[in-house]
Amino acid sequence: MTDNLGKWPADRVGVGGGRSTADRAARRCTVILIAHRLSTVTDADQIVVLEHGQARAAGTHAGLISGDQPYRELAETQFLAV
Repeated sequence: MTDNLGKWPADRVGVGGGRSTADRAARRCTVILIAHRLSTVTDADQIVVLEHGQARAAGTHAGLISGDQPYRELAETQFLAV
């Protein structure tokens, strides 16, 4: 399965070489990643946190660490809290 641009397998973004592919694509267009591992999105310009299908919080990784307790707790479980 590929995304609509046919550039990389949609289920591989953020795994192995998919992350660097997404990084290269982000230099020229908007990239939307859906991630369970926060390490996939820590360098993103904006992270949107969904809860029950609704946007609950948005910001950078650092901003969410300092201002959103559930995000910070999740980051701590993944050893990403600063």
